[in-house]
Amino acid sequence: MILTGAIFLMGFATVALSLAVAAAFGRQSNFLKGDSRKLSKSISWQLVGESVIGLGSLVFAYAAYQEWLEDWSIGLQSSIRFTMFLATSVTTLHLWFVVRTLNR
Repeated sequence: MILTGAIFLMGFATVALSLAVAAAFGRQSNFLKGDSRKLSKSISWQLVGESVIGLGSLVFAYAAYQEWLEDWSIGLQSSIRFTMFLATSVTTLHLWFVVRTLNR
């Protein structure tokens, strides 16, 4: 029980950290120009995507701990997973495109 609580708190802290750093990059980008601004904004969104997949992992971990997963439909579970992977893949592709344009 103590280990599970510690893992959950670490996961929650990781999601919060990702969002806090994303906000910091977003605020910082307002003071930048050109390529630096584009890269800073893209990193901010990448961190938001990371927080979505972290939050989804926490939701599944908590639901498993509470023994709720067996009551969740496959459609609901799949929708949550789809959202997690969509957010992460879209923000990763965005960062990749931004970096590619900066290299030209």
